[in-house]
Amino acid sequence: MCVAPTIAAPTSRGVALAERGQLYARETTTVCGVSIRLTANCAGRKNPVHLGKRALLERSGSDSEHSSSHESQDSKGNSQGSSFKPGSSQGASSDSENEFAKEETECDHAVELQLLKFSAESNGFCDAMKELAELTGVSLEKYLEDLKGMINQQTNFYPIPKSWNQQKNAATMKFRTGGGTSQAPLLPHDHDKQIIWGYLKQYVNSGPVKAMAPTLASKLDTEMHKIVTDAEAAAKKKQPAKAKEATDAAAKFKPAVHSMATVWTQYIAYIDRLAAST
Repeated sequence: MCVAPTIAAPTSRGVALAERGQLYARETTTVCGVSIRLTANCAGRKNPVHLGKRALLERSGSDSEHSSSHESQDSKGNSQGSSFKPGSSQGASSDSENEFAKEETECDHAVELQLLKFSAESNGFCDAMKELAELTGVSLEKYLEDLKGMINQQTNFYPIPKSWNQQKNAATMKFRTGGGTSQAPLLPHDHDKQIIWGYLKQYVNSGPVKAMAPTLASKLDTEMHKIVTDAEAAAKKKQPAKAKEATDAAAKFKPAVHSMATVWTQYIAYIDRLAAST
């Protein structure tokens, strides 16, 4: 997400505004009622999708030139982009690329905070931890410290054009409210925004994001499981007479349901569908 607070729990009006890419009152993203936002840090980070003259020159070459160059890395390890043509089959115009290259950028979480919120609230993690925290006397803020640090790691931040970030926010909300599957309802078709959806597809499928995101999602899953397991053990040690309560609480966590690994895979497929919509 961008530096500004992210989208709040959706209302019908909020969804409608997001679908039009408009800004509206937002709240800090929370997991189990705990804020998981840290200050975004895009220092030294680059948009993995190259824009402007350089990108245009790269796209003007032959298919063979694309195949040999689009996987190359710059000195920071960022991808040089891909041969995917944003928007329609005709690709982006030079005016469009130059416009985005000059646009104000926002520091985006490639793996959205909203995706972690969806996973944790859908698979019973929060239900389990609220009860276990009461049994152990340890705050949820303390339990979620490492999870919060993981989702806010610098490798998950990329500076992208503000218009892209607005559309990514809108798409993420639609994905989440649609059940977190690749077949969630798409944003209303908008020819003027389709080129942005194409660029979002290129962004989430870029080399740097593909190398980072699945690993991060898997680590988040592992951390959620560890948090519940450790809290259950601590609860039983502190209150042996309430061991069954601790067991029952931990059982509310169903790690195979909407795991972050699955949510991320579905999210990529959803963005791909959005970019292909006509």
